[in-house]
Amino acid sequence: MTGVRISSDKWNGVINSCTPTTTVMLNIGQKSYTTVPPTKNTDQYIAETSSALAFNYFAKGIYATAAGATPVITTPNVVYTNSLFFQNITAGLTYEINFAMTFPTTPLDAGSNGFNVQYSLLVEGNQIFSNVINVTSNPFTPAAGVFPIRVGYIFQTGNPQITVVINLPRGTSTATTGTAADRTVATTLTVTQYSLVYNPGSDCCVTQCPTNSGINLGIAIPTLPSCVTCNAGLVYNSVTGQCQCQTGFYSVLAANTNQTQCFPCFAQLCQTCGSTTNTVCSSCVSGAGFNSNNICNCLAGYFQNGGLCNACPYKCANCTNANVCTTCSDASTRSFIDSCNCLIGFYDAGVAVCAACPALCRTCSSATNCTSCFA
Repeated sequence: MTGVRISSDKWNGVINSCTPTTTVMLNIGQKSYTTVPPTKNTDQYIAETSSALAFNYFAKGIYATAAGATPVITTPNVVYTNSLFFQNITAGLTYEINFAMTFPTTPLDAGSNGFNVQYSLLVEGNQIFSNVINVTSNPFTPAAGVFPIRVGYIFQTGNPQITVVINLPRGTSTATTGTAADRTVATTLTVTQYSLVYNPGSDCCVTQCPTNSGINLGIAIPTLPSCVTCNAGLVYNSVTGQCQCQTGFYSVLAANTNQTQCFPCFAQLCQTCGSTTNTVCSSCVSGAGFNSNNICNCLAGYFQNGGLCNACPYKCANCTNANVCTTCSDASTRSFIDSCNCLIGFYDAGVAVCAACPALCRTCSSATNCTSCFA
């Protein structure tokens, strides 16, 4: 580990007297579920399975209704964006973010050795990790130690956004029903607040770490997180246990000081780039991918917001920003000339496809509330 400053007296008995209280944070002010292609309950969706922030991600398989017919679904992958806007977070306190995945329904394609699922976690716009796991059985059990992923974090705001992004390939089937190829993966997310944290610099238990610190979980005692201060310009990654350059920067080790310095990548939407090829991305930020010219661009269903790609609103299949759709998520129930709002006879149920009003309603705001009747 380089660039880290930790007191040599970290084993002082003071830390043994620290007994922090913990609180699981479950107050969510808003939830946003989007998929690319747009959410459609028969083809792909995100479903919350418990109030403890457990979610299923479903992708219907690719199949034809008859031999030789065109498959019902042709998009090979589904990209899910699950954004949670927390409340009652105290900026500056210490938190643990615990993320895990399970793979309850993962049929393999005929003759396949498996398929890759990409999963990413973003906190307050910062990509914490972006990993790929190879699924080789149905159901699938990851190797020991892969999950859960524990992240120490200090929030900057009281209402932070945490986003899970999953890229799940659809299964394929030669049968005339697609259920044998349907796939579901699941995630759990737990955010825990600690009342105390150990500061090695002062050899004391404190409520908040010094400015610009990171959090290492269990460095002193397994149940007690510890402050970690990196050299100027670096940020601490509690997943890797390293001080590193932040997203969009590359590192150079200065020969005269043996210290790591960070410089920005000179290409848009880079997650990482190399010091000798800083005009070319080696990986893209979440929501972006390489085009035919090997340049990072936002994927369909995302729009560029500075150095990030944000998911379009659920009513948009594509958009230029959070307020302007360039195509609607469902042309049969939404009007492009009316900003992709629902057509007459339908109401917005918070998903891509508008729901039909009751038979006696010309317009409505819900399944039980008519706003106008037929003449």
